[in-house]
Amino acid sequence: MLTAMWANGTGDLILPTLDKDDPRFRCDRSGCIATVKRRAIAFPADPGALAEDCTHAQLVVTLLPDASCDKTPFLGADDFARGGVHAVWLRHRVHIEDSAQWQGRRPWSASGADGDSD
Repeated sequence: MLTAMWANGTGDLILPTLDKDDPRFRCDRSGCIATVKRRAIAFPADPGALAEDCTHAQLVVTLLPDASCDKTPFLGADDFARGGVHAVWLRHRVHIEDSAQWQGRRPWSASGADGDSD
C-alpha cells in the first residue's frame, strides 16, 4: 500500500515485485538481471560478473565490497551505507537520488540522526 501511495504522490512507476518465473527477471549463480522499460538493471552477486554487468547494463546495483563501475550508473554498499534508501528514475538517462537528496536530512535518514554531513 505504501508503494502505491508513493507512486500516486510522485507520478512515477514503482518497480513491481517480480517472481522467479517473470521473464523480466533472470538469475543465475553470478547474479540477476531485471529488464525495466527496455533497460537492463544488473544485480551482480559474484565479483567475476561485475565487469560484464558494468559493460552491458544501464544500471548496476550490488552489495559486493569495493565494487564500482567507471561509466555505468552504479549503486553499491557504500552508497546505501552513506545515503540509505535511494530512488531511481529510468527516463532518457538513469537518475539516482538518495533519501536526503529527495527529502532533505531527516532524523531517520542514514546520516541525519547524528548530524553527520557528506
